[in-house]
Amino acid sequence: EVAFGGLRDACEAGWEEFRIRRDWNGNEVATRSRILGLVMLVLLPFHLYALVTLYMFTRTEAFRRRSESVSGRMEWTGRARWKMRGYHETEEIFERRIRRAVKVGGEYRDSTSSSSLFWCLKSIVRFTSSTLLAVLVLFTLINESILLHVQAGGQNLLWYFGILGICYAASKDSSREREIGTLESKGSRDSGDELGPFQEVAEERVAEERMREIARHTGYWPEHWRGRAAADEVRREFEVMLVPQLQKIAYDLLAVFVAPLVLIFIIPEISDNLVEYVREICVDIDGVG
Repeated sequence: EVAFGGLRDACEAGWEEFRIRRDWNGNEVATRSRILGLVMLVLLPFHLYALVTLYMFTRTEAFRRRSESVSGRMEWTGRARWKMRGYHETEEIFERRIRRAVKVGGEYRDSTSSSSLFWCLKSIVRFTSSTLLAVLVLFTLINESILLHVQAGGQNLLWYFGILGICYAASKDSSREREIGTLESKGSRDSGDELGPFQEVAEERVAEERMREIARHTGYWPEHWRGRAAADEVRREFEVMLVPQLQKIAYDLLAVFVAPLVLIFIIPEISDNLVEYVREICVDIDGVG
């Protein structure tokens, strides 16, 4: 009511005529934005609990049905969806076409990734968790009651066994795929040393073909991306749009804390610009609104 009421009050005679009131100003937008931010701040614990519960049910089922790692799957960020979605496009059609671009987008991202820090961290998690799991399994073979009766940090070893198992399952498949991809790319570079610049031209051509395929499904292809699919600038911009699923979940959870602050402090500062923008893009047609 607070959010949509502002839009309704901005129109003359409610929703019937769909005309922006001349006296509609940024102060109304700022006031409603602050109220909405305070409401979200009060409901933040409940919102966070509902979001975590939703992810537990939906993502756990998806992980059970698929053998690939949750952390290895790619997903478009909210900002990327805003850029790719067309006006008046239905949710079903939009989801269908951007889903087709996830696979080729992941191939482009992995083949041109300018930073391997994320994958290195997951490899470290995989190695550490597998080593500790092996130690716990060895303890179990010696005496099966060790996991239940021996405690560390207030928790028994069985609790740590479950946590380590989750960490290992979340990182093992994607880490293995990354290692295979690294070996393949290394072999390609070794075999391409004799080709010299021709190998670089071939890699740029493959990157450009993948980018064209992505643009065919998403409809998003900025001018500065065209012909520069292998450039570091394009790579970095694309890596922000298509991220691993665990990173996307972390963004969504962080947004629960950031959104109230944005509504309370940032939106009121730019409310006049928002009102001016709405006035500029609105077209008033007689008999229509």
